[in-house]
Amino acid sequence: MLGVGTLFRYKFAEARQHTMRYGVVTERFDSDRGLEPQGSVTIQWMHGGEPYSVLESDLMAMVKSGGPGSGILFNPAQST
Repeated sequence: MLGVGTLFRYKFAEARQHTMRYGVVTERFDSDRGLEPQGSVTIQWMHGGEPYSVLESDLMAMVKSGGPGSGILFNPAQST
């Protein structure tokens, strides 16, 4: 589970887009109430742009499949 405040970095695997990008989870949707489906998170890229919602599983798959250095840097849901 990705908690609010989770920091991640993502590098496109494609060489022409090898810029490292950082993002943060700003909101979780743990129920189907509202417009977002259960299991969605809202992310904000640190380099700007509009926040957007994505399924948590899709975000984790994207980060895993990214280029070198991609990964979850901090997840408050797993901190003790």
